[in-house]
Amino acid sequence: MAAAEKRWSYDAGEPWAKKKHGWKYPYAGVQPERYGAKLMRVARCPSGLTRVDAENLLKEHGLPWWDEDDHAAEVPPDRLYGVYEGVPYETRTNANGAFHAFPILPERWVKLPTRLRQALADRAVEQGRDVTKWLEEAAE
Repeated sequence: MAAAEKRWSYDAGEPWAKKKHGWKYPYAGVQPERYGAKLMRVARCPSGLTRVDAENLLKEHGLPWWDEDDHAAEVPPDRLYGVYEGVPYETRTNANGAFHAFPILPERWVKLPTRLRQALADRAVEQGRDVTKWLEEAAE
């Protein structure tokens, strides 16, 4: 699968500094935001997360995930997952097939398959971090 991974491209949205999941703080966090009449929780990426960091998370350290178990080897994954500074990230594809990453909120985390949650927790430990810290902070 390594050859296919190199084809994955990262789409941060433009402009980089004002992307939906960005903010001015040097840590990941959660911020309430109103979309019409609905108030939603939006996960924010740390201000120091660069394009290079994001692309590295995706291309070199991303865990591919297919919604269907019987996918063809050349089919790009439906999502990629990774961990940056102890925070689990999820990507989804856009219309061009590029991926856009954002921190996983606790309410989404509990819906992920157990083996995926464990793989992400293991990645955090490899970084000397614990995803539980992020999940607790983001739940507040």
